[in-house]
Amino acid sequence: MGVAILRLKSIFYLLLQFLYVLVLVSITGFLLGVGSLFSYFLFGLVLFAFFYLISNWALKRRIRKNGIRIDTESMTQSVGGGYTGSKIFDMVSEVCAASNKPIPRNIYVLRDSSLNAFTFGGGKGAWLVVHEGLLRGLREDEVKAVIAHEIGHVKHWDARFMLILIAIPFIIGIIGRSLLWGGVYGSYGYRRQRGSGAAGAMLIGAILLVSTFILQMTALAFSRSREHLADLHGARITSPESMSNSLLRISSGIQVNDLAAHQSSKMADSLLISPRYLSSSSQVSYWASFDTDRSGSLDEDELRQAAASTKRVRDGVFSTHPAIHNRILYIAKNVLK
Repeated sequence: MGVAILRLKSIFYLLLQFLYVLVLVSITGFLLGVGSLFSYFLFGLVLFAFFYLISNWALKRRIRKNGIRIDTESMTQSVGGGYTGSKIFDMVSEVCAASNKPIPRNIYVLRDSSLNAFTFGGGKGAWLVVHEGLLRGLREDEVKAVIAHEIGHVKHWDARFMLILIAIPFIIGIIGRSLLWGGVYGSYGYRRQRGSGAAGAMLIGAILLVSTFILQMTALAFSRSREHLADLHGARITSPESMSNSLLRISSGIQVNDLAAHQSSKMADSLLISPRYLSSSSQVSYWASFDTDRSGSLDEDELRQAAASTKRVRDGVFSTHPAIHNRILYIAKNVLK
């Protein structure tokens, strides 16, 4: 049920954005003429493509320069955290097989101490990048859960969807700025033909610029729903405990066996405080307080107990990811039986 609801939400956000854009384009095209609108759209599209290609090239260059590619030459090479290239490849292979997805051609371990991993691209051409800090800071089952989360993004085409959802407000913003500044400086035919109509074009430009904010909020909401979907995928491929504990460690920077040490004398009081009023770090403490056996991780019973005793909090509207509290709660309530 949880996956179905998330997919419906994602479809809703996509349809909402495209419907909103259709209305904007229709009104703008009617007022300015199809030719003018097309030229602005084409300019925005070319500009976005240029920035995308440059940033994509720069990212790949950084990964190649500072990372270790997992291929036949690095199978026996140590890549950090006691892992070899073959071990990473085997973990990715197992996850991809369970996900019914091909193994990405580009698998890298990036020399970076942060607890992180990410993917971009799609299909066999997808890039999977795991930070060395993740290998050093998480247990093996948690590393595998993170990899499963990232493969979930590839499986659900999240990178491609987000590329479209980012491009749309960018292009709408280009059109809006062109109209706004064109009205100010009178550098386009609309003003010369209509005279005082420049004020109307400037108004349309201002409306389009405001609309980019609404479109960006829709894209962020879509991104948060896809993170939940990737979390559920990771939890089902591995286990809800592995996925939840990996999220706790990544969000707080807590290393292996340090989760119990994260508790303090004040932590018992946090059980009486709604996580709505807690920072991200405090939300981690809230969940860590359920680690009753002080093992450094939440087991299934502790995770179930925590989920039953708390409620969802409000996500930040400007955040690409849901609150860590909500992510773990969503896993516990949709994967644990």
